Amino acid sequence: MQGSDQRSPRFRGRLAAPMTFDVVRIAEHIHGHLGWLATAILVHPAVLLRDRKRRAHLAVGLAVLFPTVVGAVGMWVYGPYRDRIKQSIFIDARWVGLLFERKEHLAFAAILLSWAGGAA
Repeated sequence: MQGSDQRSPRFRGRLAAPMTFDVVRIAEHIHGHLGWLATAILVHPAVLLRDRKRRAHLAVGLAVLFPTVVGAVGMWVYGPYRDRIKQSIFIDARWVGLLFERKEHLAFAAILLSWAGGAA
């Protein structure tokens, strides 16, 4: 069976490109890891501020700044994601595409609420 393609017909041709240095792909990986770190950073001021007498200006400032920066990286990655990947995700697995959309809305809400909490 030399020369026959064993992959599924819907994936044929997509995996043939050699791996190249892609800044957007690296930024996407960094964005994913920093997103999880931003989630932990959002919880940190809540733990510190259980004692009402304690001041935690640096923790609150970082809890606003860090998710905002991670969200900005996400906005930068969104253009190439929309152009290259989004349609094929929805074609192959609609539910995965809907999870990506939900993640974007939750990230926006987290950034908005972090700014509201920082202003309070």
